[in-house]
Amino acid sequence: MSSAGKVKSSFSFHNKPTLIRGGEPYFSKLTNLIEQSEKSIQFQVYIFEEDETGTNIVEKLISARKRNVEVQILLDGYASRKLSTL
Repeated sequence: MSSAGKVKSSFSFHNKPTLIRGGEPYFSKLTNLIEQSEKSIQFQVYIFEEDETGTNIVEKLISARKRNVEVQILLDGYASRKLSTL
């Protein structure tokens, strides 16, 4: 807590969550968010595969990192166990 008794947080009341049920709309939105990121990305998924879509997402995350965007990835070890070690 700060000296004024208020909790400091990075929470924003300006966030506007949107439900996206999956498929092309989800990956299109995800790609746009990664490409527009300026500071950081926290990417968390249960299942991640090395198919065309997964490879495209990885390439976008690498490009973001090259723009000095902090990238953090959290994958489920069981559901994503088929990933290569490269």
